[in-house]
Amino acid sequence: MIESLPNGVFAASLTPLKKNLSINYEKLITHGSKLLNGGCDGLVLMGTTGEANSFDLLERKQILEETIKSGVDPFRILVGTGCCSLSETVSLTKHALDMGVNNVLVLPPFYYRSVEDDGLFRYFEELISRVGNPDLRIFLYHFPKMTGLPFSLSLIEALLKGFLGTIAGIKDSSGDWTNMSAMSDRFTNFRIFSGTEIYLTDLLKKGGSGTISATVNLLYRQAAEVYKNANNSNGEFLQQQLTDLRRSIEKYPTIPILKLLMSQLENDEEWLNIRPPLMPLTLWNESEIKSILEEINQ
Repeated sequence: MIESLPNGVFAASLTPLKKNLSINYEKLITHGSKLLNGGCDGLVLMGTTGEANSFDLLERKQILEETIKSGVDPFRILVGTGCCSLSETVSLTKHALDMGVNNVLVLPPFYYRSVEDDGLFRYFEELISRVGNPDLRIFLYHFPKMTGLPFSLSLIEALLKGFLGTIAGIKDSSGDWTNMSAMSDRFTNFRIFSGTEIYLTDLLKKGGSGTISATVNLLYRQAAEVYKNANNSNGEFLQQQLTDLRRSIEKYPTIPILKLLMSQLENDEEWLNIRPPLMPLTLWNESEIKSILEEINQ
């Protein structure tokens, strides 16, 4: 039996770039190592926070290859392979499996936003058939704000019925607790990760698996403490601290603010580099940023 992706706290890893906007692989590995040694149970590569859709297939594959080469356990990696093109999704998914990474995070094909559940089912049916590997484990990436294509409860039910064992779980980045709660109540053998730390404790108490979050790039120690203490008397206090920090950061555009904070924490302006059409943050509240940095460093 293949080893399973662990439960817990996952950082949706940032992708550090050089001034010429090429990937800084050395810094990527250093950052990933810090996250794993600092309390993260695993890494998500090439998700939204990693600017996945700003990179070509070769770059995306090399990010995974360099991470594996650095010694990271493949079973602590969830890699984003979802593209608009079915053939590109198949290519990235096969590559992940070739690298020993059987857990993949798959966006719906997000350009055609008017498609129905039958079309999305067919997409995943074709993906699974063309990859043709029984070790494949797919985590659905539910982010309707970005994709315009939600994974409805009925679609998830159909996918689980059709591909039991291959459809392993979901990252719910909707920010909708009602949806996460409904999935927890309705599905068994289906692992649910919240896309925000705000619901970490609540989700764990309903049998959820943990969190996969952008802000864990900065709040990995705090999130790990909440995960460990979710059922303890101190858990509620730790969760509230984490929630307050998350809310302070999410007032700003996600990737630009995270790269700004990383540049301040590391005293390294290279962290500000970001691929267009995204742009570095130019306006922020100085006292608020200072307060966030102080709380992160506590």
